[in-house]
Amino acid sequence: MALNFDKLAHLQSNYDKPKLGLKECNRRLQKHPQDPYLLAWKVDLSSITDPEGAQTIWANLCKRKPAIMDPELLPYIYSLSPRLTEGLHTTNTAGPESRTLWQNAANQMNRSADRARLFNISVNAAKMQDCWEDVRWALLQYRKETPSNAKPFFTYIVASQLSAEKEKLLGNATGAMIASSVAYKFLKASWDNVESKPSAVDRITDTRQLRLMYQIFQRQNRGKEFLELLEKAPPGIQSILSANHLEVLKWRLDTMKEEGLWRQLWDATSKLAEDPSKFIDWRIWSGMLAASDHFESEEDKALADETFKKVAEEPAQSSREARLAILTYGSKRSSKEKLLLQCKKYWDKYSAFNCCFNDLRHIIEPLDQDARDNFLSHARSGAASIKPNSEEDSPKKQSFWLQAEVNALKFDYLLNISRPETSNQTVLEAFVCNCIKLYKLGVHIQHSSNYDVGLLAVMSLVKLHHCVVTASEKTQAQHNARYLLQAAFLLQDMTAGSQADENRQLVLVSIRIHMLLGLGNIALGLISDVKTKEFLYDTVAYTWLTRVSLTFPLGISKPKTMDPSSNLASALQFYGKASRNINDFLKADMQTFQFDQGLELVDFKRKLDLSLVKHISVLERRRMARLKGVPCDEADLSFLAPNIKSLVDSRDFGIIPSFESSLSHPFHSLLSGGPYPDYSWFIRHTIIDDTWSVLNEENSILRNPGYRSLVLQKLDEEDIEKACLTDTERLGCTIWMTIHSVARQIMLGHASKDSIPQGIQNIHDWLNNVLQPALKTFFEYRSHGENTDLADALIVPTSRSLQTIYYSLELLRTVTKLCDVILGVLKQKAPHKAKEVLKKEKIAQLSSCAESIYKLIGGFLNESLKEVIRIGDRSLRAQVQYGSSGAALQKLNTFDDYTSYVEAAKDAYKAALKVSLRGIASK
Repeated sequence: MALNFDKLAHLQSNYDKPKLGLKECNRRLQKHPQDPYLLAWKVDLSSITDPEGAQTIWANLCKRKPAIMDPELLPYIYSLSPRLTEGLHTTNTAGPESRTLWQNAANQMNRSADRARLFNISVNAAKMQDCWEDVRWALLQYRKETPSNAKPFFTYIVASQLSAEKEKLLGNATGAMIASSVAYKFLKASWDNVESKPSAVDRITDTRQLRLMYQIFQRQNRGKEFLELLEKAPPGIQSILSANHLEVLKWRLDTMKEEGLWRQLWDATSKLAEDPSKFIDWRIWSGMLAASDHFESEEDKALADETFKKVAEEPAQSSREARLAILTYGSKRSSKEKLLLQCKKYWDKYSAFNCCFNDLRHIIEPLDQDARDNFLSHARSGAASIKPNSEEDSPKKQSFWLQAEVNALKFDYLLNISRPETSNQTVLEAFVCNCIKLYKLGVHIQHSSNYDVGLLAVMSLVKLHHCVVTASEKTQAQHNARYLLQAAFLLQDMTAGSQADENRQLVLVSIRIHMLLGLGNIALGLISDVKTKEFLYDTVAYTWLTRVSLTFPLGISKPKTMDPSSNLASALQFYGKASRNINDFLKADMQTFQFDQGLELVDFKRKLDLSLVKHISVLERRRMARLKGVPCDEADLSFLAPNIKSLVDSRDFGIIPSFESSLSHPFHSLLSGGPYPDYSWFIRHTIIDDTWSVLNEENSILRNPGYRSLVLQKLDEEDIEKACLTDTERLGCTIWMTIHSVARQIMLGHASKDSIPQGIQNIHDWLNNVLQPALKTFFEYRSHGENTDLADALIVPTSRSLQTIYYSLELLRTVTKLCDVILGVLKQKAPHKAKEVLKKEKIAQLSSCAESIYKLIGGFLNESLKEVIRIGDRSLRAQVQYGSSGAALQKLNTFDDYTSYVEAAKDAYKAALKVSLRGIASK
């Protein structure tokens, strides 16, 4: 049966396992040894197991005569280039053979239109593989067939710029310089041709082409030259500039900032600010402020002083932006007294607006203590002065007063509550009570400021928790998470019903606090309330996925299935979907391709390919599989970039609101339960992942030799004390390296006479002398007697406890697996170096040690579960109602049912008990 591409795709679907596919492919090749479809499939299947053989077949396919003509098979063969099997970010071309593949096909075509279609396919195939040198080559061929078409000319400029950036990424400075100069030369020619060759195809005729010129000049640091060209723009360009006035203004101002043309920026923005009839946004004022900050000559400084003084005196300049600009300028030059007076006036005018706090916070905070206190007193009295006399006053008047009160509380939090030296429990509780009182009023009058005042209460409760924890650590006293529980219950009220749709940030805070409490099923249940666009996933998803494999790895099945592994799978699928969508755009027909968006979209695609969040998500999901005792999903490995030297961290930590003092850590850091994982965390945890993969003979995350050597090099260079690790992760760092070394030596048959026995002994000593005592101390710290006050009982598991437990369980499972593998080696008849240096008794001793620690963990979990069953409901009720803050919460009348929290705590302990030392986790 003769194959075509559809039949090949059907075969690949039926034989999706590489070994079975290769067997079927070879069987068919015996009958049809020259079939190009089968040969291409064989290259695909054997590129990893037999790279040399695959390369030979691929090269022969490229040179094949008669030439391959199938427009679907050609790009498939192109994508199988041996250079590309190493990954999209390791090469900029599939090699000269690939061009022969396309050229041979073109040579068989008589019509220019057919050749143009072929090279359009070639362009798109190279785009998909991020091979911009090949895109350039194909575009040159395309232009030969369509000399009167402007689209391929400007697309060629885009490809040249992207090729230059790719070459720079690969360390080829010469190639980058050549491609960059080509892009510049062609753009400059297109500008010059507007006057010199008005009928030429390669001239700028519309906004897209001019926008492309701006983008590339910016990327090549030619902004100053671009501004000079705009000043002398020919009539053909002037019409484009006039039709896009605001966009061109943005180009000018942004370029002046980037090039440091401060006097030029000042002249441009101050001239615009003089004419109130024109549209003036904050970009104009910020331009003036940025320019004045960089003035060095006394003449320029005097000019700035005079201009802002004049602006302040003009009654026409009454906009909020103008007033804020005057304030900001004065904050660096005015006397303290004058600045304080200006801030008070600004407060008096805008205190009833939500923007007031953010406008003034960076001006007020740097003032000295007396000035800060003076302003805060003015803010409080100002808010009090507009308080309605009764509930009969108009809703508008009540709303204005409430917003002013909330702004005053924000400044109180910024200037007093959030400062590191403030840790007075009584002061914090009083502040919480005041916030909850105002929150209740805001709910009553349905004013949006109730979100912010409720959030202030949540922030203060979190601070109370950390205040208590810090004090207890100093005295070795027991502490629980009652203030976090109060924050969680308040957030439940704040995000109930449609309120969650209105405020994504509150839901994210609620997710983090429930994760801190160790209540993973409640936290994950809130994810559906996070209304976020998919393209923001890379920036926001960390809030619920960070260390989820150590806090809620197994999920629950009743009453509603919640599987964090599925959440991680969805996160990974986003990256695949986003890449496919970008590819669809890049694959657009030459006539519809929007080349001015190409640079930005390729940048976005590269960020997704190299996303740190994506790579951490792969590790998290694989750890979940190990704790469940099921095979890791090998498909996840396809999401890893072949080059991990330059992973991109796009997490938006600003998505969690913060009213903190600049002297304090941002609020999101109090919700993290430890340092957020970073690049060094990812590198270190690939070793843990690789250890299990080696022992279980699975495809490893470090299967690429270059990966492995880079990881080991980075670990040698890293200062472990500076790594973003929790205390538990830091405790286990060294021993994981030992386990990894022993595992590789055993599995690869490289057992050393001294290192293997010493490694086994080191693992045993660490378990016996480090991990076991640390766990005993930790568990004793969390235990309490039957007479413990209900408000003091440790009911919720907390993320710290769960991370300690699951981290230890993963380590114990790995040690047990290592012991089982070694015992299997010692029993087998085949020779192995381990037999010469290891004794069965030593391995049994290590296995027994791991089992005893496992039982210790199980004992703690069972006791904790019994406590939840015995007093969970009563204790949670007592904790939520504890103290003055709890009393204030009760007045909201929303806390009648504690069942969901009790069940969540039970689920957390039961899930950890399911993890076994061997095999699949129990149901």
